[in-house]
Amino acid sequence: MRDRLLPSLESSLSAASSEGPGEGLLGALLNGSGAALLRWFGPTLILLALMFVCFPVGWLGGPAVQATFAVVPRTMDGLAGMFSMPVMHGSWQHLVGNAAVVLVLSPTAALVSRRPWYLTTVCWLGAGLLTWLLGTPGAHIGASGIVYAFTCFLLVYGFSARRWLTLSICLLVTGPLLGGTIAGLIPQAGVSWSAHLAGAITGVLAALLLGKIDRVEGGRPPLDSGSEAALTA
Repeated sequence: MRDRLLPSLESSLSAASSEGPGEGLLGALLNGSGAALLRWFGPTLILLALMFVCFPVGWLGGPAVQATFAVVPRTMDGLAGMFSMPVMHGSWQHLVGNAAVVLVLSPTAALVSRRPWYLTTVCWLGAGLLTWLLGTPGAHIGASGIVYAFTCFLLVYGFSARRWLTLSICLLVTGPLLGGTIAGLIPQAGVSWSAHLAGAITGVLAALLLGKIDRVEGGRPPLDSGSEAALTA
C-alpha cells in the first residue's frame, strides 16, 4: 500500500481547528483518532515492540542464534538479516540504548518527513542492504543502523527542503547526539561501525531525495528568502 503523505510539520504544529478531524498530529491527539495516530507513530511502536519481543530469543540463544538473524556481509545466508538485524540485540544495555534513541528520533522523523511508513522502511532496509554490501566481516546486529539513518536524515532534510523551522527543530533534537554519532563512525573492535556508516549514508540519501521532492513539488521558497511562507508552506 502506498504510504500516505501526512500534513507538514509546520501544519501539524499549527492550530488544530485549521485541519480536518484526525488529519494533523494535533487533530489526532485531540480527537483520539486511532487511525491517524497509527499513521504517525505506527512504525515507532512496531519497531520498539519487535526489539523487546525478539530480545529474549537472542539473549537466551546466545551468539549462535544472534548470528542467524544478523547481517553477514556479502554472504547469501547473511542477506536475509537485513530484515531482522534491527530487532536483534546482544545485551540489555545494547537494547535499551538503541530503544531510547529510537523513541526520540523515529517520531521526530515521522513528523518531519510526513511519510513515516515509507521513511522507516527505507531506513530499515537501506541500512541493512548497505551493511551487507559494505560492512566489515562478521555478524552485525542491532538497531544502530536505523538510528544513524534517522539521525542523518534529520540533520540533512532541513537543508535539502530549505525549511527553517524544520531545520531548527531537527538540529535541536539531534544536537545532543552528534558527539556519539561521530564517535560511532570511528572503526573500533566489537562495534559495528560499518553498519553505522551504512545507516548514515541511507539517511543522507533519503533526506536529499525527499527534501528535493518537497522543495520542488511543494513550491517552498529557499532558506534565504526570509519570508513567513517558508514556515507555513
